[in-house]
Amino acid sequence: MTQAALSVVTRMDRSTINEMVPRMIERNLISKSNSPDDKRAIHLSITSHGLQTLKGVLPATILSQEIILAPLPREYRRIFKHCLEMIIEANGAELSE
Repeated sequence: MTQAALSVVTRMDRSTINEMVPRMIERNLISKSNSPDDKRAIHLSITSHGLQTLKGVLPATILSQEIILAPLPREYRRIFKHCLEMIIEANGAELSE
């Protein structure tokens, strides 16, 4: 995955991703290599340590989301998440302009 693709899937701006990638490499969470398709592009891959770390934090992340969303009736939670995504996308578009 390229840094641009990582930016899209995480919904984080490119400058944030650019700052985070070296720290994630240093912590052995991801590795980087030249893209086989485009020698100018950098390809990022999750390491086995990164995958293990991700699996370790997912339960706490899901629990945190459930606690935060608990005051909302179940039928509103999906709508609320969708609204947040719309806000993030709109602000991301403004930041990239």
